[in-house]
Amino acid sequence: MAVERMMHSQPMSYSSCSMPQRRMGGGLGVKKSAFLKKKADGAPSNSYSYSAECMDISPPPAQVQKIPPFVRLISLQNADGSWNLTPEFCSILGISEQDIINKNPDQNMDSSVWATVLAVIWLHASCLDQREEWELLEGKAISWLKAKAGSSLDQLVKAGNDLLKSSVNPNVFGL
Repeated sequence: MAVERMMHSQPMSYSSCSMPQRRMGGGLGVKKSAFLKKKADGAPSNSYSYSAECMDISPPPAQVQKIPPFVRLISLQNADGSWNLTPEFCSILGISEQDIINKNPDQNMDSSVWATVLAVIWLHASCLDQREEWELLEGKAISWLKAKAGSSLDQLVKAGNDLLKSSVNPNVFGL
């Protein structure tokens, strides 16, 4: 019977009221608006819902340069564990995109395989003291590489070490 009464009751109306804007970390401004449900008789109910409106999500340009290079690199990793060969990726490694392309020992292979090998080598050569912050990402990258690079992985690791002037042990890649 109560359900039947609810089905035949008048619909609720909504009114909007603004809540103060709050600044959250990283330059993210969030403005919340609360919507109060009103019963058919005009009295407010005890239900609230919130919606967030993003205002400014990009950090000021000066802050971009303060982000450590390894954080910038790991933020470029794709969900599948790979990295793409992009201008920002090349900038982090400190090598021109053309040099990276030219030094790829397997020009027929997808450039993301080469970029992922270089990323893992670079992390080991440049950021070993922060390893606990990136080792899980490395594991995902190596699993992806084993599936994509196949028998070329050994050759890619050697060429990557030459390009980055490093001597990361191929055992890192499970070779």
